[in-house]
This record gives sequence, C-alpha cells and structure tokens, in this order.
Amino acid sequence: MAASSTVGRVLSFCKQFQNSLRISSARNSQQCTSTVIRNQADLYRESSTHFALPFTSSVSQCRTLHTTVSRRGLGDFFDLPENWGETTVKGTMDCKTTQNEEQRRSPQTLVERSMFRLETVVKERETALRLLQTGQEKGRPGDWRRNIFGYVYWYRFKEYAIPWYMNKRYKRKKFYTPKFVEPYIRLRIEKYIRGRVRRASLERRKQLKLKEKFPHMKAPAL
Repeated sequence: MAASSTVGRVLSFCKQFQNSLRISSARNSQQCTSTVIRNQADLYRESSTHFALPFTSSVSQCRTLHTTVSRRGLGDFFDLPENWGETTVKGTMDCKTTQNEEQRRSPQTLVERSMFRLETVVKERETALRLLQTGQEKGRPGDWRRNIFGYVYWYRFKEYAIPWYMNKRYKRKKFYTPKFVEPYIRLRIEKYIRGRVRRASLERRKQLKLKEKFPHMKAPAL
C-alpha cells in the first residue's frame, strides 16, 4: 500500500509539473506574438502615412455591394397569380406579334439613316447643278462605251502626255464589239432571264407551301 501511494504521488507531481511548463510556454508564445503584432502595427502606421490620402479617397469612392435574393423557380415563365383562371385576357400572342412587328430603331440607326438621306439630297443637288453647267451627269467627264465582250460600262476620261494616235497603250483598248460575239450576247441575256424566272418561281412555291402549313401567315405579294 505504501508503495502504491508513493507512486501515485509521484505521478500527480509529474502531471502538475507538466501543466506548469505548458502554461509557461503558452504565455511566452502569447507575449512573442503580441510583440510581433505591435511591431507590425508600428511599421504599418509609419508606412501608411504616405498612402493615407489615396487610400481614403479610393474607399470613399467605393459603393456597397448589393445582391438580390436568388429565386430558383419558374415564376418568370407564367402570368401573375391574380390572372390565373380568367376567361378574358388583355393581350394574346397574336396581339403581341402584331404589335412587335416593327422593330425598334436604335438612336445610332436613326442617325445613320438621316445622314444617308442628307448625303443623297446633296448629291442630287450637285448632279443637277453639274448638268446645268457642263451637261455631264458625273463629276468626272466620261462616256458610255462597249467593250469587246458586249458589256456597256462608264468610261472616265483621262489626261495623257501624248496624243491618242501616238499612244500605243490607248490603241490596244477596244471600244467595240465584234460581230461574232453578238450571238453570245443574246445567249447571255437569255440565261440571265431564265435564272431570274427560276428564282421567282421557286420563291412562289415556297410561299404557297408556307401558306398551306400556316394559314394565318401574312404572305408577301407575289
């Protein structure tokens, strides 16, 4: 019994000694951290004097962040609850489509259209004045001419350092259409007309099919 009591006393003494060491080490660490924090605060206070004004100005310009409540529901896809069960409604999908048929013009588009119209009016006035003064429609004098393949285009006159009968480069240009090209001109015009008629008939058939599938659709005039 005496041996067991002495062993218990020794163990209790060891535990008390260990606890005292732990407490002392914790106090030392707290003191160290407090001194480090105090030194860092002093350094930050000294360095922040140089940046105090811009920091305060930037903070004053900031605004508080505001976020709405997240609602993960399907309420945006349905009408208001007080309108549920009503037999008459103020507007249907057909009414909305007819109302929104004309797209809203942005201010930039309106400015572009107005500037284009002003430019068109100015060009018309300049053309009219030029016709009265010189008799030429274009600003640069020229003439309608035909090339070797039968195409008619506007040829603009140029100034040359030598006369035309001495200019070999000008003589190489041909402003006429040979007779053996005339049958091909007729074939080219016939091909163009057939292609235009084919496109028109294709568009007509397409509109008729759409009219059969959607009777309420407003088809353009054919």
